Amino acid sequence: MHQVLNRAFDALIAYDGTPAATVRGVKEAPPSPGDPAKMGAAIIASAGRRPAPLRLVLGSDAYTSVRDALVDRLADVEAQKESIAATDVPAA
Repeated sequence: MHQVLNRAFDALIAYDGTPAATVRGVKEAPPSPGDPAKMGAAIIASAGRRPAPLRLVLGSDAYTSVRDALVDRLADVEAQKESIAATDVPAA
């Protein structure tokens, strides 16, 4: 029975976009270049910073992921630029 629990199963389309797919992606991802000891020290050091960072990005891989996500979000907002002010109260 123990061997059955360790067996890898094929991904099911029904689980795409769910936490199960996220876990599978993390397990299949290449190792992170981050050094856990350095990350721990950075977390502790950030606790004393004023102002404290709202988001602590640690590692070059994390930087790339966060930057790419923010670029995508900004592009989505910029695409709405023409219609954004349409819901403003008219100036007096």
